[in-house]
Amino acid sequence: MVVTPPQLSPVPPRAAAATTGPEGALPAMSDQATVATVATLVWVAVEDVHPAEDNLRQELGDLSDLASVATMGVLEPLLLTPRGAGGYTIVAGHRRHAAAVAAGLTRIPATVREYTEDERVEVMLVENLQRRNLGPLDEARGYRRLLELGLRQQAIAGRLGISQSHVSKRLALLNLPTAAVDALHSGGITVTDAVELIKLAKHPERLAEALRQGQEWGDVTEAVRQELDDQRAQEVREASLRTLQNQRVKVVEAPMYGWYDRKEKPLDQLRLDPAEHAKEKCHGAAEMADGRIVEVCRKPENHASPAAIARLERETDAQRAERAKDKARRDAAKAREEHWRGLVGAAELPDGAVDFVLHELLRDASSRGSSMAARWLGLEPERDQWGTARYDAAIAAYAAQGAEQLRRAAFACGVGQCEEVFRSPWGSGDPQLAHLTGLLEATGYALTQVEIDRVTPRVDDDHPIDELAREALRESGRDLVDDGEEEEDVARCRVCGCTEDEPCEGGCEWVEDPVELGELCSRCATQHGIVDDVGEGASS
Repeated sequence: MVVTPPQLSPVPPRAAAATTGPEGALPAMSDQATVATVATLVWVAVEDVHPAEDNLRQELGDLSDLASVATMGVLEPLLLTPRGAGGYTIVAGHRRHAAAVAAGLTRIPATVREYTEDERVEVMLVENLQRRNLGPLDEARGYRRLLELGLRQQAIAGRLGISQSHVSKRLALLNLPTAAVDALHSGGITVTDAVELIKLAKHPERLAEALRQGQEWGDVTEAVRQELDDQRAQEVREASLRTLQNQRVKVVEAPMYGWYDRKEKPLDQLRLDPAEHAKEKCHGAAEMADGRIVEVCRKPENHASPAAIARLERETDAQRAERAKDKARRDAAKAREEHWRGLVGAAELPDGAVDFVLHELLRDASSRGSSMAARWLGLEPERDQWGTARYDAAIAAYAAQGAEQLRRAAFACGVGQCEEVFRSPWGSGDPQLAHLTGLLEATGYALTQVEIDRVTPRVDDDHPIDELAREALRESGRDLVDDGEEEEDVARCRVCGCTEDEPCEGGCEWVEDPVELGELCSRCATQHGIVDDVGEGASS
């Protein structure tokens, strides 16, 4: 039972109770006693309690979990220490104090201890660091403060019951740039991502690029790995260059497309021994893009025969032609880029824009969507040399007849592709298919509950079976297969769950399901109005 303490006049900051309080746990408030210098449990006026300016937890967060303070008071005493200016400084219990202030309490229970400044900071930090919901950056700042007080990482880990590597990794977070810190604080990256980024702390530009790529593609670890690989390759190249410079080897520019149009030639092409050629004045080397060092001869005519030189020059013509063709392709791509940008940004789209989209939709139509579209358009499929039905060819021929046929064919294929996904028994609760049901309703179609469920997000999608089937299974004494059980390979009615071996009471037959959602029995098809004439689709 909670006993509300008596409301007394304000108590001086260092005055407290010495008698037993409610239920013998807390001293009753009094104006007479003085707080002990070691540890005393007292009632303290809220106005005399001051938050620590250097509290590790700068944001106290949501206090709704402390709502009971308004009705039951503060149940766990705060830990305070006297301060020189009068009153008390909070060592532990900042959130409880904030909740008491918000609830309008005038007195709160507290344990008062005398601490030196270093002791106060250490106790406050350790108490905060033992909280599970402390942010990683606040945690890192706490470890740094403890280091400033003279504690070593191993001692910090021992006091908190954690590993030294955990302390080290958290401290490393403080070396991250502002952008990464902001991303971690806002939830843009995880602590694991931040620890990965620390690997690039000595390379700020690469760290910033890994952060950008990681946030864009959702894989910071891979982005960091790529940047580390590039950095190692760069270091290898730089080391190779230093080695060449130390050996006083002439460094030539590496070719972009090959050595065919270059005066310098690799020694392996000239079939020259690198060790012997290194003694020659024409010896040189090139640093390739991948970091490799290729030794070359800067005057191959000094070593190659006239026939070999002629052979190299003939290869140069072929290489130049290929390079010219490649440059022409790149120039054309740049020109098209500018042209498309202008068309897309124009006030009005060009006349052929819609037809272009329709043609692209037909070109990308799936085989199932094409078969549905061809059926709706009344087209017979063409067959290839192996006898395979080619619906896309029949639709393309139909669309080529005119603008109206093109629009109808594209519309049929678009609906066919969407209907293919809609009919799948493996999906449910997909709101991205709402445009299909929206078109159905807009054109006078009355949606059934099964169809509405198909586009309504659901909490549990483990078993994509509609609610009508669930109800029927429960009524018949059956239930859905548990997650841990292997589903039996038996055809069941998608509504009532009956099988050929266990038909409905009174007997039933399989019928063709017009919406192709699964197996369907004649009894359910009739009762639920799914098939008007069961006799046409029934099969024994």
